[in-house]
Amino acid sequence: MTINPIIPIWAMAILSVVLIALKRKGWVSFVRQILIVLLLFAINLRVMIPDKEHPVNEPQIDAYVLIAVDSTISMLADDMPKDDTRLDAAKADMKTVVEEMNGAKFAVIDFNNGPRLITPFTDDVNRVKSSIDIISPVNSNYAQGSSFNNCKSLIIEQLKVAYEKEDANIYLFFISDGESNQDGEKIESFSGIKKYLDGGSVLGYGTSKGGKMKVSTYSGTTTVKTKDGKDAVSKLNEDNLVQIAKEMDISYVNMKNHSSINEVIQDVLDDVNETMVEKVEFAYKETYYFFLPPLIVLLVWDFIHFKRKV
Repeated sequence: MTINPIIPIWAMAILSVVLIALKRKGWVSFVRQILIVLLLFAINLRVMIPDKEHPVNEPQIDAYVLIAVDSTISMLADDMPKDDTRLDAAKADMKTVVEEMNGAKFAVIDFNNGPRLITPFTDDVNRVKSSIDIISPVNSNYAQGSSFNNCKSLIIEQLKVAYEKEDANIYLFFISDGESNQDGEKIESFSGIKKYLDGGSVLGYGTSKGGKMKVSTYSGTTTVKTKDGKDAVSKLNEDNLVQIAKEMDISYVNMKNHSSINEVIQDVLDDVNETMVEKVEFAYKETYYFFLPPLIVLLVWDFIHFKRKV
C-alpha cells in the first residue's frame, strides 16, 4: 500500500481541523460533518493498493559510483553558463550521471563544514535524485570555509564498503571548484584513495574570472562580502583539482559545458558490463472510489437537511 496525497497531509490536516471547528448545531449534524471531513481526508490521501504484478526488464550495471560534492558557499558563485550557480550546474550533471548509468549502485556525499553521507549505496534512482535535490550549503553565518581534508575519511569509508564486496568496479566523481580558504591549511594527499578505484573523474566547476555568491538570510537575499565590505568573488582553482585527480589516478574535467558530462559517463560505461535483469513490479490501483458513495450520500443528506431548515 502507498499514498500519494493531492494536497500535502499537513495542509489537509489543518483544513480538516478548521472544518470540524465550524461545529454544526445538533449532534446528528455534527457527526455528519465529522464523517464528511474524514472522508475528504481519506480521498485526499489517495491510498493505492497493489493490484497485478508484472515482470519488467531493468538494466544492471556492474559498478559502484560514489559522488562526492563540495557544498561550501563558494559553490554558489554564479559563473556557470546561463548564470547558473556552480552547485546548480553540478546537481544537473549529477542527475545526468544517475539517469544515464541507471542500474549501477550510487552513494552521495557532500562536504562543507564537515562531510555528510546523504545516501549510502543503492540502485534506487529516484532516491538518489531526491537526495541530490536536498544538497545545499550551510547557513553563511556558520560556514567555516572550504577544506578538502575533512571529506577524505568518509570517501574512503564508503569506497571500502564497495571494495570489500568484490563484485563490481568502483568509480568516484569528485565535484568541486577547487577553492580552499582555510587559513594556512595544506591539502593532504588523496593518493590513499587510488587503490580503491577503477576509474572516475574530478569535475571542476567555475571560471578563472570567478563569480559572486548570493545567500539567503532572514531578511532576504544578499551577496557575500569581503571583510572590507566589497562583493566577494570566488574563482576556480584548477591547480588543486588537477593535483587531487593526479593523486587518485583519475581524469580531471573542466565542466564549463553541461555536455562535458556525457564524455565522462561514456568512459565509465565503456569499462563496465551492462545486462538486463527481470524484476517483478506491482501495478497499483486507486481506492478513492470506495469513499465516494458514502461521501455523496452524506452530502445529499446534508443538503436536504439545510434546505428544510431554510
